[in-house]
Amino acid sequence: MGQADDNQEPEAPDSNLKTPAQWRDVIFPPGSGGRPHEDAWKHGAAGSLHGWELHRFHTGEDLKLSREDYEAALKAAFTLVPVSQNDKGLTRATYKPHEPALAAQLKQKGGDQ
Repeated sequence: MGQADDNQEPEAPDSNLKTPAQWRDVIFPPGSGGRPHEDAWKHGAAGSLHGWELHRFHTGEDLKLSREDYEAALKAAFTLVPVSQNDKGLTRATYKPHEPALAAQLKQKGGDQ
């Protein structure tokens, strides 16, 4: 290796990770005059389902996600998953969070319930 190679900083392994708010600004850029994008509200729904504010409250830091995980979290916030069907044929459904986008505090709750 030459001296030029020694002076280069290695690329951070998580350089493609961003906070949910940073992904919101990439995927739902503000409109003219700084108005929110018409679909930016979807970010709030995904954040509620996945506990992003809860994560920030407990850790003091924002969760870091890949774009793929952020987009999967958006989709999860609007996809009902059938859970069971009663004797009258009615289906009970719920929203299932995208696990990699879920706040650690909510992951700890799972399994025992």
